[in-house]
Amino acid sequence: LFYVAMQVQSREYMLENFLIISGLLLLLGLSLYFLADRTRSISETMEQKQIIEQLLSMQDVYYKELESQQKEIRSISHDMKSHLRYLNTILAQGQTERAQEYVKTIYQDVESAHSVVHCGNSVIDAILSNKLQGAEDFGIRLEFDLIIPPQLSVRDIDILILLGNLLDNAMEACKRLEIEDGEKFIYVNARVQKGFLCIQVNNSYNGLLNLVENSYATVKTEKHFCGIGLSNIKRIVNKYHGKLNITHTETVFSVLALLALDE
Repeated sequence: LFYVAMQVQSREYMLENFLIISGLLLLLGLSLYFLADRTRSISETMEQKQIIEQLLSMQDVYYKELESQQKEIRSISHDMKSHLRYLNTILAQGQTERAQEYVKTIYQDVESAHSVVHCGNSVIDAILSNKLQGAEDFGIRLEFDLIIPPQLSVRDIDILILLGNLLDNAMEACKRLEIEDGEKFIYVNARVQKGFLCIQVNNSYNGLLNLVENSYATVKTEKHFCGIGLSNIKRIVNKYHGKLNITHTETVFSVLALLALDE
C-alpha cells in the first residue's frame, strides 16, 4: 500500500493508506497480546491441573498404604495372644535364646509394615508418606516433627508445591553425598505458630553451594531445570505474605518457610 501510494503521489491517498496500515498493525498487536495472555492462562491452568492430579494420586496411594498397614497391625494384634503363649512356654522351659530369636522375628514383621505419616492433616500426610518411600530407596533417613491441624487456610495445591519442592531439593542434595561425606538425612519440622504455618527442612549436603549475587542457585547438572524448585517456593511464600530464610553450615542446609494464615 505504501509503494502504491508513493507511485500515485497523492497526499490524501498516502494519508488514507497510512491510517489503514496503522490500524492493521494496531489490530495485529492487540491480537498477539490477547493470544499471548490466553496462552499463558491455558498454560497455568494445565499446570494446576497436573499438580492437582499429582496430589490426588498421592492421597490415593497414601490411603491404600494406610489401609494395608492397618490390616497388618490387626493381623499381628490378632496373633499376639498366640505369640505370648508360645513365648511363655519356651521361657518356662529355659529356652532363652530361642525366645530372643522369636521376639526378633515378631519385631521384623512389625517393622516390615510400610510406614505412613500421621500428623492429622491429610495433604501433608500424603506428601510426606510419598517422599518417605523415595527416601528409603536411596538410603536417606527422613524424620518428622509435625503439629498441624486438619484444616489450613493454605490451599492444598500450594502446600504440595511448597513442601514437595522443599523435599525434592533436599533429596537431590542427599543423593549427591558420597559415603565419606557422612549420613544422608532430612529432618522436617512443621507447625502452626503465631498465625503462621512454619515449615523447616534441614538436610545433609556435601558443602558445595552456588551463590550468585548473595542468592542461592542450583548446582544441578540439568541446566534446563535450574532454579525452578526454588522459584516455586518463593512464589508460594510471597503469595501468602510470608518469609523465606535459608541458612547453612558446612554439612547441613536449612530452609525455613513461613506462610501467613487467615485469622
